[in-house]
Amino acid sequence: MKEHNFHKSIIVGSEGERLIFDLLQSMSSIETVQDVVNDEEYRKIDVDFVVTTAKGETLYYELKTEPMAARTRNLFFEVVSNDSYGTEGCFMYSQADYWMSFIPQTGELYILNTLKCREYITKRASKFHSLKCVSNGHYNSRGYAIPIVDVLANVPHHICRLKELVDYEYVEEDSANGVKPEFRNVAWKI
Repeated sequence: MKEHNFHKSIIVGSEGERLIFDLLQSMSSIETVQDVVNDEEYRKIDVDFVVTTAKGETLYYELKTEPMAARTRNLFFEVVSNDSYGTEGCFMYSQADYWMSFIPQTGELYILNTLKCREYITKRASKFHSLKCVSNGHYNSRGYAIPIVDVLANVPHHICRLKELVDYEYVEEDSANGVKPEFRNVAWKI
């Protein structure tokens, strides 16, 4: 079982959330976007953005920024948040209508139907590679690393190629030299 570091993910995730929030606001099919990342009520249901479409529909979106996916070509889905207690992971309890996985190096944003994706993963769980996520030193979470091609072949989705809409440089972490992951020189083309 491989490990994934939760604390590093938070830093990259915050940067990715700002970029995707701006993307959602720029879409003509969307009337309003509410960033609810820091709202405790929405945290409980694992939702990052509340979107109202131009047709008046309200939709919930959850975003995961996944820099490891650039190398592994896998998406990560947390199914157990605390292995000591067996509590459900964010992917299992999220009430988001759409689950977004963003790969910052390539600019690929996969927008997946959450319920269909959850159904696909739970039915085939034994076939997927399990990962342990080192959360805070007191407990671990667990999830599945699933090849992107498998997810896309089996789950309704939309792909947004962010680099077609915005120029940016993604700096990967280099802890040996004190470099933290970040987005630099962000310039929207639209």
